[in-house]
Amino acid sequence: MKFAFARTCLIALSLSVSMPVAAQEMASQSLRAEITAEVQKLVAAANAGDADAFFALTSNSPDLVIAGDGRITHGLSDVRANLGELFVAHKQYQWKIAAVEVLTAGSNVVIAIAPVQFTAIGSEAAVQLTGAMTVVFARNWFWEDYKVVHSHRSTGKIGVAVVE
Repeated sequence: MKFAFARTCLIALSLSVSMPVAAQEMASQSLRAEITAEVQKLVAAANAGDADAFFALTSNSPDLVIAGDGRITHGLSDVRANLGELFVAHKQYQWKIAAVEVLTAGSNVVIAIAPVQFTAIGSEAAVQLTGAMTVVFARNWFWEDYKVVHSHRSTGKIGVAVVE
């Protein structure tokens, strides 16, 4: 009897370990709305050149990572320094995002993915770049709201167009 119980527990344990677990799932409608609003706040702050509003949405952890334009930057102070020019030059560009896809990755981590259009206004004509952005939000016992812990954006020469 003891051996049968032990064998049953061992089989159940081996099955539970070998069963795949969904690492990411589509977020609920309310969570999608909440995270979409946060992404829109990030974009609005960048377009307005409001560094304080932008960084109020991010983690102040040294583990914060922002990647884009071939750079990977760690920690709030280095990220602020790296993005400083972006906020100063805010009248020379505009970010637009399309529909945001929101996935959960555990109970306190959310991933937002969105197509992006970046318009840089030069002396002759505006140039549009299309790309994508991924923003990872997390919350823990200290943060009541989701905070950005990682962000990546990419734009490339594919989709370049001159706007007149």
